[in-house]
Amino acid sequence: NATVIERGVTPLMISMLSSLEDFIQLDMPFKKEARLDAVSDLEINLDSAKFSAAEKFRQILELYDIESDYSLSIESYRDLVDINSDGTEVEVDMLRIGRVALMYQTKDKSQSGAWNKDTSSWETLGSEYRRPIDQGIRIARKVNTQDVMEMPITAPEVAR
Repeated sequence: NATVIERGVTPLMISMLSSLEDFIQLDMPFKKEARLDAVSDLEINLDSAKFSAAEKFRQILELYDIESDYSLSIESYRDLVDINSDGTEVEVDMLRIGRVALMYQTKDKSQSGAWNKDTSSWETLGSEYRRPIDQGIRIARKVNTQDVMEMPITAPEVAR
């Protein structure tokens, strides 16, 4: 019976959105506000009679697909970031490499940094990374052709 299935699917969709929101909160902080807004929009849609259960489920799966694609892509965008942990946001060029690395570079290229997953904070990088990060930004923007990049990426560790 379709009504029984719909009653069972709704708690599943609520759980899926809650899990996705938790995942985004724990993930690297790239486009965090937009990603959380997308989850909020779908939570609003769950209460709406405007969409069928099938359409609501399709929208949730589409959002999961978008989040999954972030793992396989490289992108560069402008953002405001508190790079000095003093409450002052600075406009920087961001470079995201999958879910492996999130880096920034100031517009004048004088300062570069990377997101430290262990401390959940930005760390300033040495000047030796300025050129590779700039190269990565140019590759992500498709100004340069793809090439091997030397980046400050920490190796995964065994969970204990």
